[in-house]
Amino acid sequence: MFFKKENNLSYIDSLKNIATHALRLLKTDDPNINETIEKYIDMIKSIKDENSMNKMRENIVNFSIKYGDFIDNKKKQNDYLIKSIINALSQIAKDYDSSKHWQESFLNIKELLKTEITLSVLENINTILKNLIFSAKDTKDSVYKELAEIIFSTLDIAVESDKAVEYKQELLALKKELYFNSALLSTISVRENLKKLIEKKEKLEEEYFNQLQEKLKQAVKALTYVMNTLTKDISNYGDEFQTHIDQIDSLVGLENIDVDEMSKKLIGIALKIKESTISMNNKIKQLSEIIEKSKNTIQQLQEKLKEAQENLIIDPLTKVYNRRGLWHFLEHEIEKARRYRKNLSIIMCDLDKFSQINNTYGHQVGDKVLEVFANTIKSLSRGSDIVTRYGGEEFLIIVPEANLDQAYLFAEKIRTATEKLKFKYKDKEFYITVSLGVAQFRQEDTIETLIERADKMLYEAKKTRNATVKEML
Repeated sequence: MFFKKENNLSYIDSLKNIATHALRLLKTDDPNINETIEKYIDMIKSIKDENSMNKMRENIVNFSIKYGDFIDNKKKQNDYLIKSIINALSQIAKDYDSSKHWQESFLNIKELLKTEITLSVLENINTILKNLIFSAKDTKDSVYKELAEIIFSTLDIAVESDKAVEYKQELLALKKELYFNSALLSTISVRENLKKLIEKKEKLEEEYFNQLQEKLKQAVKALTYVMNTLTKDISNYGDEFQTHIDQIDSLVGLENIDVDEMSKKLIGIALKIKESTISMNNKIKQLSEIIEKSKNTIQQLQEKLKEAQENLIIDPLTKVYNRRGLWHFLEHEIEKARRYRKNLSIIMCDLDKFSQINNTYGHQVGDKVLEVFANTIKSLSRGSDIVTRYGGEEFLIIVPEANLDQAYLFAEKIRTATEKLKFKYKDKEFYITVSLGVAQFRQEDTIETLIERADKMLYEAKKTRNATVKEML
């Protein structure tokens, strides 16, 4: 019942009572609307007769139209806020972070949802979610910047050539572009550009490596020529010297020769010996200098070649083989295992929740974790095992002459050793775990099929984390 029924009320009073209660039901959380409603209630209460009631009816109709518009606007605002909240939740689902700030924000939203869901409550929830998105964006920006620094340090090149200068200019242009907006790393165009730069870098390094090999080959060839020339000159000098000795012996053996004449001839031979000796000494000195320079050149080229070779197949951070090195050695080991019918297994490793380490402690700490983990694997490996960085926080270990069970035991050693590693950042300590997948080579295998099976086992291990899973033979 909207009003209390009273038999002694007049018709006008009854209508006033109904209208007053009806208007009170229309009250909202909007103070302006409520003020207008109170105004009309007071006006209704002042009605004395049917004429004043008819005049009031027109005002009520106008108010009803305005109230309808108000309700429509409120509905639109609610719809907009709900859509905003849904979009914010979708974005947050991608960027979710387990930090204290996020947890507190979600608790605040939870408390708000316990109250009556009004427009102001929806606005508060929307504000909290927007703040979370902005904080996530800030976190993303810092992560993108750190990633950009890592990428550009990796793409840097020590090669000197016209093509290398052109490559460095392209790299610098992209670096400048990302400096002002590092979030562009997520765009397809920038990723394609980076892919092209990586391909160019690899090509330049290969060309540089081949050039160094050719230079070293030419330097060795030149040194060999100089040594042969020196040997030949020494041999010729020896022959010439022996000729002079034979001439002296002939003169001394003559019986009827004038002493003055013999003296002149001996002095002539001595001068020739002196001349050829001086000439030979000069040649030896000259060739010795050339040999010394050649030796230095060869030594420098060997050092550059070694460095270039390491750049080609060694990961600069962890100092284990990179993917190129992996392909080179795995192809060789597969061929050997196939030809000689020997066992061969591989282990794929992936550090668990590694992105959280980067997000919480920064990429420098993440890099240190990767270094320590790589060193842990190397310390447990045999001399014949080949440790490689497959990419990011993933590593692949080639285990020659090991069957599935043997490789599994090795993988378990790595897992248990890893969970015992303790890291410290400022006043905080943290631990890491690793998941591993093990596969054994089959005669019909290619590099791709063998890695694919190990990757599937790793996927199974990642379901529980800190686990080792081997394939079923």
